[in-house]
Amino acid sequence: PEIVEVIVLEPPGAVSSVARGINAAGDLTGEYRDANGRTHGWFLGKNDDVYTTLDYPISTSTVAQGINSRGDIVGVFNDPITRMVRGWLLDKEGTWSAIDVEGATATLVRSINSHGTMLGQCMMQGIQGMQSRSFVLDKNGTLTQHMFPGSHMTVPGAINDKEDVVGFYGIGTPTMTRGYLLSNGEFSTIHVPGYTAT
Repeated sequence: PEIVEVIVLEPPGAVSSVARGINAAGDLTGEYRDANGRTHGWFLGKNDDVYTTLDYPISTSTVAQGINSRGDIVGVFNDPITRMVRGWLLDKEGTWSAIDVEGATATLVRSINSHGTMLGQCMMQGIQGMQSRSFVLDKNGTLTQHMFPGSHMTVPGAINDKEDVVGFYGIGTPTMTRGYLLSNGEFSTIHVPGYTAT
């Protein structure tokens, strides 16, 4: 049998830890919860022995999600002033920026490609109530929202350098979930036969 090496990712002081992002160089990002119940983001370079804790300024909770080949990192934080969930970007130079979709009650940034295009999720008020939508935000500030046709929620996962997007959507009552691919403006469903959810 093939021997697989498993590396446990446990930042110092962590009660629990989750890895969420990896780039082509093997740099890692994630989140951990400390003994006081506070959530922090973390970064671990491929050749690093020490974790770097990532806390968005003023935040009460920070989660690091994706990382690109440049080393730009994106994620989510809780803003105690607005009491909203907001997205963030930490660029390679160490500058933090908040990411918000206008009109959204929450903005979450999930992934970033090597061109600096970000993929995220926003909560918007729709005709039938609150909707989860996908959005793409390029480095020039152009934002495009997406909903899988006929769905009541569209949750993005990752974006590549060709700007293909994958995620999942919910449809029907009770909700059935299916994976999706968005490529060149066209949606495709991804579903594993025999399973109730993908």
